[in-house]
Amino acid sequence: MKKPVVFIFVLLCICAVSGAAYGKGTGVMVTNQLWINAVIYTSEKGLIDAIWQKGGEDKTDGGDEAIWGYFYASPDDVSWGSPDNPDIFVKIWFDRSGRIDVNYFHVSVPDIKVYADYPYDGIPGEIATTTTSRRHVRFYYQNGKGFSEAHDEDGNPPKGITAKGNPAGYFTGSNLRIAAVINTEEKGVIDARWYKGGEAVTAGGHQVIWGFFYADPKDVLWGSENNPELFVKIWFDASGRIDVNYFHVSVPDIEVYSDYPENDAYDKKGVTILSNRYIRHEFQEELDNDGDGYTESQGDCDDANAAVQPGAVEVCGDGIDQDCSGADRECHPNDIDNDNDGFTENQGDCNDGNADIHPEATDLCGDGTDQDCNNGDAPCGPAAGETDQDGDGYTENEGDCNDDEASIHPAATEICGDSIDQNWHRSEL
Repeated sequence: MKKPVVFIFVLLCICAVSGAAYGKGTGVMVTNQLWINAVIYTSEKGLIDAIWQKGGEDKTDGGDEAIWGYFYASPDDVSWGSPDNPDIFVKIWFDRSGRIDVNYFHVSVPDIKVYADYPYDGIPGEIATTTTSRRHVRFYYQNGKGFSEAHDEDGNPPKGITAKGNPAGYFTGSNLRIAAVINTEEKGVIDARWYKGGEAVTAGGHQVIWGFFYADPKDVLWGSENNPELFVKIWFDASGRIDVNYFHVSVPDIEVYSDYPENDAYDKKGVTILSNRYIRHEFQEELDNDGDGYTESQGDCDDANAAVQPGAVEVCGDGIDQDCSGADRECHPNDIDNDNDGFTENQGDCNDGNADIHPEATDLCGDGTDQDCNNGDAPCGPAAGETDQDGDGYTENEGDCNDDEASIHPAATEICGDSIDQNWHRSEL
């Protein structure tokens, strides 16, 4: 009777020690026999249990099965935690041969301890730690045994392999375009499809967008929206830095492309392969510092002055290049407002010696003068559809400057000193 008690006591101790090693959480059973877990090392709270979010699953026509998802930090534990801020992507592959691959892809900053066990017996069978340099950990099970391997990645594309495509790509926001091309055995090069998983803004003002590329099922039999080929996490840092992180989670070589700011040509590209799974593209976000709608790369030659930008009106002879054409424009005689009516000849003033004549003046019909510079004197008589609103015998086209007041019209008697221009002579007596 004592032996079973001792055995149970020892087993409980082992479980307690093991539990302390991988946090308070219990992980998750992704199938009835496969268990996975992740614990995040945070500067704020030390070890915290990551939360599992299953993304989807699918079976291929060949009999393989894929399950994908990610672990994230709880917002109850840290300010940057969010269901839409993955910390470690997971893709599990159940091969038709019976092999099971559990792939962890580190997409965060803190170290993350990952676990798996198959068949699950209450004690983690495989344990490893992912970091910013050790981005990929693979646990796999075959012939009743468990194995593990880890891969260091620096984010640089492999040497000697060049991305040669020019895919249309997808805009993810903030003028950033990304794309991926999959090199398949069946159809050669195919453009990957983008699936946006989500986005979030942290308490610190950082923005994250995540998703993945997958093969179009119209192109290959194993293509599916629930079979990611390339995980993507984009980090828009509050400092203006943009990190585009690509994680190869498939077998074929996959070309990756990033362009910022978008200009019809990809600024950065590379090829992810089985031995070089992680590629990172970094950009510095351009800010419109003066809020005029233009950044420096968009042609703003003085991004601290909102009056200076490519869409501004150039003022001649002031020594300032308002429209960013490369130089201040020299003044021409036609650029001078001689009658001080607010318009120069270049601005449409057809008589720059008379302040009553300019493009915004009211044209008096039948006086032989083109006051509004519309290439002719207005004919007298009501215009088409026009009515005499105040019944004083004159319409606006006939010179009534206030067609809501019958005492004001071109034939009215001017009363001096009342601040009203009764006869529309453009001034008070």
